[in-house]
Amino acid sequence: MSESLPGIVLDLPDADYHRIDRASSSALRKLRQGKSPAHLRHDFDHPIEPTPAMEFGTALHQYLFQFEEMGRSVVLKPDWPRRKKADKERWETWEAEHQDIPIHLSSEQYDALGAMADKIDRHERLQSLWRHPHKSEVTVFCDMEIFDVDATEMLLPSKARLDLWIPDLKCIVDLKTTTDASPRAFAKTVANWGYHWQAAFYSLSLAQHGHSVEDYLFIAAEKSPPYQVAVYRLDDEVLARAHQEMQGAMRRLALCYETGDWPGYYEDIQTLTLPPWAFTYEED
Repeated sequence: MSESLPGIVLDLPDADYHRIDRASSSALRKLRQGKSPAHLRHDFDHPIEPTPAMEFGTALHQYLFQFEEMGRSVVLKPDWPRRKKADKERWETWEAEHQDIPIHLSSEQYDALGAMADKIDRHERLQSLWRHPHKSEVTVFCDMEIFDVDATEMLLPSKARLDLWIPDLKCIVDLKTTTDASPRAFAKTVANWGYHWQAAFYSLSLAQHGHSVEDYLFIAAEKSPPYQVAVYRLDDEVLARAHQEMQGAMRRLALCYETGDWPGYYEDIQTLTLPPWAFTYEED
């Protein structure tokens, strides 16, 4: 079982959050996608290096919600050539001087970052939200009571990282970058990435500490010009089904933490069925 941690924490560094071994929305969504607990254990014990897309997303979050932190985690790369030996040595010196700053952005990336943030800041509905007292990058720790199918009680040590919490509106705001923020495309993105599970899990995490969530908003921000922004909420039926669906994944994770056993795929021989699109061949 994980160590005892305080309930709601502000200003916990991102790296510290990721080092804490507790169940997260990401872990639950991997189970939803068909990964085994063994995969989750491996991913936590062997974290991957952030991709450029992940670093850009982190930089945008800080630009919007933790601007004072950007100087310690984001730096603008110089526009120097890399063709000659002297160029390479110049770059090596610069990189050595900035090795403690994790995110290095090109001028094009930084311009895109500013353009996206400006679009979000100018969004009329979001401007009304910013006027309310809010907390950014909120970490929520819980020991959730989970009941197995035979009514046996287990505890699921969990953690959640909220982009923005507006307590007086009972609202969570979740920023997502995307290539297409149109309603049809973003609905597909929510379904593919399990963001409805994330919304349900974050709402449940705050509820464990007596804070109900009545509104969960997604900011869908496009990553290319004209950097359009849309704000969405999920309907009540979607959230209710997400709450119901993720119970099995939560029970499975709770058992892993309780026993220390993180099994792989089932060892019995399984029968596969194929989706309808696999049978589309028509003879001429």
